[in-house]
Amino acid sequence: MERKGRIHNFIKTKGLISLAVFILIVLLLQSCEKDNFVAFPSSLKGTWVTDEVRYQERYIDIDELAITLGTGKGTSNALLINKIKKNIKKPMDEWIFLCQNMEGDLIEFAIFYNSDHDGNILYLRNMKEIKWRKVEY
Repeated sequence: MERKGRIHNFIKTKGLISLAVFILIVLLLQSCEKDNFVAFPSSLKGTWVTDEVRYQERYIDIDELAITLGTGKGTSNALLINKIKKNIKKPMDEWIFLCQNMEGDLIEFAIFYNSDHDGNILYLRNMKEIKWRKVEY
């Protein structure tokens, strides 16, 4: 009878430890998933253009749902926004939009922006030398 009690206590203890480990793993995964995901940055909402000659017919339009890239000659590509991350960097913050194009491909669209640093100017991660300024209507 005493042996049954020890086995029962062992199983109960092992089950509690397993449950605690499981809960810990779930909490860690949730904290990683939430890491750096933020709400839509309203300061980025609007249409952005550049004075760079080779991109005169191009624009970037950003709103809560999508990023539309004007690709010239009246054509555009839309990227639907799934999630947004913000990496705090100096002197400008990096905003990473996790998007999906119309073909269903996942796209990471990253920009650098800080209104205090350079006014209403943003830079694309892959084209840091080109300034995009916000069009004021």
